[in-house]
Amino acid sequence: MILLEKPVLIDTLSSKMEGRRVCLLAVGNPLRADDGVGPAIVRALSKYTPPVFLIDATTTPENVFSEIKAAHPDLMLIVDAVNFQGQPGDVALLTPDQFQASNLYTHRSSLSTFTIALAELAGVSEVLILAIQPARLDFGLPISAQVMATLNTLVELMQIILPKTRNVLDLAESPVQDLTTPGGFQETTNVGGNWETER
Repeated sequence: MILLEKPVLIDTLSSKMEGRRVCLLAVGNPLRADDGVGPAIVRALSKYTPPVFLIDATTTPENVFSEIKAAHPDLMLIVDAVNFQGQPGDVALLTPDQFQASNLYTHRSSLSTFTIALAELAGVSEVLILAIQPARLDFGLPISAQVMATLNTLVELMQIILPKTRNVLDLAESPVQDLTTPGGFQETTNVGGNWETER
């Protein structure tokens, strides 16, 4: 597991993504506070139409398997809220093996099986999980301030990195869903890489 310290975040993601055909897959439940961070990131990026396949799989990534297989990306980057015992808003980069072998809490047991299938059946060269430490997962609450700050920073960095990726041919329409939740998902401005948050 690579815990992405703030100063090297963009370098780490750039080294993995630039020049590759990337599929960015969001997993999470927008009704459960910080669990909606992945779908919120994909929705924000969909406005910029970068050369990347954006998918909001909510809590059933296995349902979009055929779309991923058809796009045949080099890199599958799964964005999800994962409790890896960090501080709220921290970001870690996990390989599928690390994800499966660890005792990390996940409320989506199917994600481990899904990552194996991506490599073995869909021919995806590399699968990585961009894990964001949640502060809360309560039903009906909005995304926390700490995770929202991370969300804004990741969206800003992705706007820099994604144009440097290769186009995924035969791009299907991205099934980005309505993220209106109790408490409301609020559009926010980028924070300019400022990671100062209240803990």
